[in-house]
Amino acid sequence: MSDLIGRTGAPLHLQGLIVPYGEKIVVDGAPESFDPGAYDRQYPKGKWTAGVPLMWKHENFVVCDAHRVSVLNGEFGLWFDAALPDDAMSRHVAAMARSGHLGASMLFHAISAPRADGVVTRARLESVG
Repeated sequence: MSDLIGRTGAPLHLQGLIVPYGEKIVVDGAPESFDPGAYDRQYPKGKWTAGVPLMWKHENFVVCDAHRVSVLNGEFGLWFDAALPDDAMSRHVAAMARSGHLGASMLFHAISAPRADGVVTRARLESVG
């Protein structure tokens, strides 16, 4: 499959912050935050690494397969970069992102139980949404 080409003539990439470390996020009424080392076993710090699928709303529709998505475990959070394929869904996702109507989210599996204060200390990223 070919890449979706942007205005500059280069392949179009969707990039963003998946999760900031140390910031409380309220999910379904419960506070949650991620320790800066939560993803260290899956993703080494400071290096772009092969990622996980980019999904549409974490449903069964894959926008990008895992081989098109890279993840960076940075000092302040977990980031993604997805090379969008040239198809109708990718064009829709790109338009939604450009208009500000789309933000990144994640589906993860907690490897260890969160601490009492809701901080996740070990997790595995399953997909970016």
